Amino acid sequence: MAAEDLVATYGDRACRLATRITGNPQDAEEAVQDAFLSVIRKIDSFRGESAFGSWIYRIVANAAYQHCRRRGGRVADVSLDKLLPTFDEHGRHVAPVADWSMTVDDPARQTELRMVLSAALAELPADYRVVELLRDVDGLSHQEIAETLVSTSPTSESGCIARGSS
Repeated sequence: MAAEDLVATYGDRACRLATRITGNPQDAEEAVQDAFLSVIRKIDSFRGESAFGSWIYRIVANAAYQHCRRRGGRVADVSLDKLLPTFDEHGRHVAPVADWSMTVDDPARQTELRMVLSAALAELPADYRVVELLRDVDGLSHQEIAETLVSTSPTSESGCIARGSS
């Protein structure tokens, strides 16, 4: 498969994955560039133990994590207390829980829900956020997510050739 075919086939999903890990489109692009260069250099090491796409995404994830480590950035840990609902001494919610079930089809509510979900996902540590998005947005199975994110050895030293950039 030519480099252009790799980018055309896997570039968009690779960039989404790297962006989810790095939290920054520019950092993600660098990580994906490095990952695709690594894929091209090491294509002969693909043993077929997992799907080819999973192998590529694992390399992308490793490159993105490595890029985050190099820049010294780390997503802040989120306290579990901040994520859990607050209860009073009788075990009742302190704040009322909104019922959105009747207005789910309302475009304004959809926008609000999208914003709330995006904010909540942004609060998650990068590792958890990536797993959630790979499952619910990209529709990967648990097995595909595991194959994608299993970290073996570092596969690249630096990130994105997607969309023809270099």
